[in-house]
Amino acid sequence: MYSHITANKRRTWTLIGIAVAVILLLGYTYEQLFARGAGGAGILFAGALAVILPFVSYFHGDRVALWTSGARPTTKREHPQFVRVVENLAITAGIPTPAMYVIPDPAINAFATGRDPEHASVAVTTGALEQLGPQELEGVLAHELSHVKNYDIRTMTIVVVLVGMIALLGDLLLRARL
Repeated sequence: MYSHITANKRRTWTLIGIAVAVILLLGYTYEQLFARGAGGAGILFAGALAVILPFVSYFHGDRVALWTSGARPTTKREHPQFVRVVENLAITAGIPTPAMYVIPDPAINAFATGRDPEHASVAVTTGALEQLGPQELEGVLAHELSHVKNYDIRTMTIVVVLVGMIALLGDLLLRARL
């Protein structure tokens, strides 16, 4: 298990390096194709983004994922079974209890996000809470907490945020010339 965690940490930094390179390449391409004589503005803009985006994705990627999904924090009073299952599974796994969120959606789904077990969140849809039995819900949440324990959440969160930002940057640069 420790080798899996180490590999995930290494993959995270590799992905950040690749994202920085892609962002700089987009800036260079924009500079060469559309903004010759702009004094390196495209590369400077891409360089600023290459510094800011990895920082944002590492420290705030979980908030971005929760916000885009429409997740809302929940309490033991609102969803006692969900909170109890997550607390029990976290104790069993030997990790801190993650923040818990509910997404108002009839589909059955759940996800974990964050940069490490100390900064993790677990979100579940109202559909999963309403339609799954206790053992099924526990299985789904155990799966999500395994992502937390193995640091998969860091890699997934950073990939989602950086790929989204690169797509938006590429679209912005393309539209800037149309």
